[in-house]
Amino acid sequence: MTILYEYRPSLHRASRIRLKTEEDLVDYTGFRSAFGYPSRTAAVIQDTGRTKGLSTLPLYADKLYLDFDDEPQATNDAIIKLTELGFSFSVYATGGRGHHLVIDIEPLEGANVPASLKAWAEANIPKCDLSVYKPSQIIRLPGTRHVATGGIMELVSKIPGKKLKVERIVPIISLTPETNFGACQIDEDEDFINKVTNTMTTTITRPGANNHASKLAYMCYIGGMTRDETERVVYYWYHTHCHRLLEQHELPNILNQLYKRSV
Repeated sequence: MTILYEYRPSLHRASRIRLKTEEDLVDYTGFRSAFGYPSRTAAVIQDTGRTKGLSTLPLYADKLYLDFDDEPQATNDAIIKLTELGFSFSVYATGGRGHHLVIDIEPLEGANVPASLKAWAEANIPKCDLSVYKPSQIIRLPGTRHVATGGIMELVSKIPGKKLKVERIVPIISLTPETNFGACQIDEDEDFINKVTNTMTTTITRPGANNHASKLAYMCYIGGMTRDETERVVYYWYHTHCHRLLEQHELPNILNQLYKRSV
């Protein structure tokens, strides 16, 4: 499996998107995406020429970044806690007044990766900067000079230990006769299960993707599913079987228009 990352010589992208492997980036200074792009996501980025709207596409992470900006006590407390927990992590001086703690984690892949990492950081190291867990987040590479201070980001120490296992949030669902779909007693309606399952596992390219999402959502709606249940089904289809990027507002609009009837 090849995972690609966006590379930028400077913080702001000045030309077309450049995607590189982690091995390639060892020899570079500058900036890279915080999350990796599996093949499907990389194909969408190359096709559209942008990283906007990644929140519904699969992302990859084998590191969890903790960002501290001029907070030595909070940084030290985090180092002590991670060491006590026995995790493998590295400490970097940013070249400014801050530090990055980079925790080795068991690889995660999916659309919920940024939210899952943020949830772990918020629960365990709440004084770190929680704004960095965005799908399109960019981070500084080691050896890169800080624009304001001229200092270089460099490794301070590496603490050996075990990899952190981050629990996923909002797990992807599958349809079974035992699945709870609210008012609809689908445990007695195998035909409904088959129709929804077939629709949510149908591969669609960009032309017709919006219509297919609307059809799937409507099937769930008339079957008695709640908005949250329908959202999980539609997003499962989107980041596993839709091979073209929809505008960020399209899926929420479909759900909002459908479920305003029951508000």
